[in-house]
Amino acid sequence: MKRNLKTKILLIFGILLIPFYFIFSNSNFETEIKSEFTEANSIGELFLHENYLFFNEDGNKLGIMDVSNPNSLDQITSFEGFNGISDIFVSGNFAYVVDRKLGFSILNISILSTPKIVGSFPNVSSDSYIYVEGKYAVISQYESEILLLDLSNPIKPILVSQFPTTQWYFRSYMQDNIAFIANNYSGLAVYDISSSANPHHGSTIQGSEVISGIFVNEEIAYVTVPQKGFYMYNISNPARPNLIGHYEVNAYFQKLDFFDRQIMVSYSNGIIEVLDQSDLHNIEVIGRFDSALTASQDFACNENFCYLSRGSEGLFVLQVKLPKVYSIFLILEIPILIALISISIVNRVKNVRIASMKQRNNEEMTSYASELDLQFQNWENLANLDAKKKS
Repeated sequence: MKRNLKTKILLIFGILLIPFYFIFSNSNFETEIKSEFTEANSIGELFLHENYLFFNEDGNKLGIMDVSNPNSLDQITSFEGFNGISDIFVSGNFAYVVDRKLGFSILNISILSTPKIVGSFPNVSSDSYIYVEGKYAVISQYESEILLLDLSNPIKPILVSQFPTTQWYFRSYMQDNIAFIANNYSGLAVYDISSSANPHHGSTIQGSEVISGIFVNEEIAYVTVPQKGFYMYNISNPARPNLIGHYEVNAYFQKLDFFDRQIMVSYSNGIIEVLDQSDLHNIEVIGRFDSALTASQDFACNENFCYLSRGSEGLFVLQVKLPKVYSIFLILEIPILIALISISIVNRVKNVRIASMKQRNNEEMTSYASELDLQFQNWENLANLDAKKKS
């Protein structure tokens, strides 16, 4: 009986675990447009900072939007004075903008409703990418020098170094005085900028590849190569990046962003995919968004919401969520599993008690039998004594 009950419990337990296998190993995410913002004529580059989205509005304004409630977007301000914005970066109380009119501009955004330009560096190409860490900004210019600016005094940024080049440079990244510069022709250049006046070119990653960008999540750098996918490097020691994996896909990347264990990938054909990166050696597509909209100009993600700029079509908020059927499975199965485990524990305790009672009863019966044997022996001895006296 015990064996049959145990077998039944294990069988039911195993059957109930099957949906969990599909949930965690082969689950597909649903994507849905939750809200949109179409009041601007055109929306381009985006930068998400905490609960605020900074965006290129109509090419000549810096828009700032409160996205704490993704279902109801609230534009805080629209700061004019630019012409042809090409990149935006935000760090602390400052926003950094590159455009054709002012070059590199620094805005104080401590009061979001009234940003103010406090400094600028005009000698910057309009087609440039910015990355800021600490007091330094790396500006990678298209077909021109790489600039290293000291921002200790935001009112007057100082050029401390530049790298003459004829290459096409794209996105950059900095960590612990190491700068990573994506090169369109000859890989990802790694520079040691601990001596800011004399940066040292330490190494080159994927030197024979055309690199379109570098995107970093925690200690992993994702280096994108058109029509070959992206390569993953561990940069816990940024001076010595270590290749740990490769995700191969025949497509042109626009941008990568991250939330939780997922990678959001935007392709030039307008498709956005959700990739599961829990196992870097086996990255899988678990969600896909494809619409009649044009390709995203830019996108940025926060938790399970992504903000897509679609030029003249506006700004769209894409929600990525686990299908409802999985949620139902989780809601129903967890209590059932807890109940089965409780039943198993109760049965185990019951069996232990029964075994203990049987052992105690056996001991008592053995003791009682011994007492009876002794009593019978005494009676037999008395009977023998009486027989001897009579004889």
